[in-house]
Amino acid sequence: MLQQKRMFKILGRVPKTNGSSYLMRVGTGWGNRDNSINIKLDAWPVSGELHLREMDEEELRKMQRPPDAVPPAMAGRDAPQASASVNTPPF
Repeated sequence: MLQQKRMFKILGRVPKTNGSSYLMRVGTGWGNRDNSINIKLDAWPVSGELHLREMDEEELRKMQRPPDAVPPAMAGRDAPQASASVNTPPF
């Protein structure tokens, strides 16, 4: 049985005007066979401070769901459908 790779979210601390701060996702990381971790950053926080947190099962499931899939919260509801009557340019 294949063991699932460890996945991480990379977070950066963003300061607020009132002196507090919040964490914003700035990248992704994944584990290698030798237990090292590769990191891909999409942004660099001004503070220069990064937080590495392992993704939980729910976050991993969200990543694997196809983008056009109906979210679980919409299951059983009338999901929006693409209209076939939309006029599209001929090119």
